Amino acid sequence: MENDNINDILGIDNTQDNTSKITGSEETKYPALRTISIIYLILAWIIVIVAIFASLYFLSESNVKIFALVSIIIGGILALSLAAISEAIKVFVDIEYNTRRKEK
Repeated sequence: MENDNINDILGIDNTQDNTSKITGSEETKYPALRTISIIYLILAWIIVIVAIFASLYFLSESNVKIFALVSIIIGGILALSLAAISEAIKVFVDIEYNTRRKEK
């Protein structure tokens, strides 16, 4: 009761806006894009692991230590690119959801 009076005094509407939450039917609008996004993220982590193992292997060899640095740099760039693609797909799906929600 006390909260209602304070809200009335301050002019705050007591109803909560639950439209910002994604419901089960909204989340599955583009399941293929969400799956592709997850695949890109998994590939990024696989490349990070492979780059680390490759650099450790090249560090153990005596003649090819420069390849350790090259494998870390290239692996990092590839992993970062794949993770960015994954996040971009998620952003585009979220933009579509928000745009469709505003039109209603």
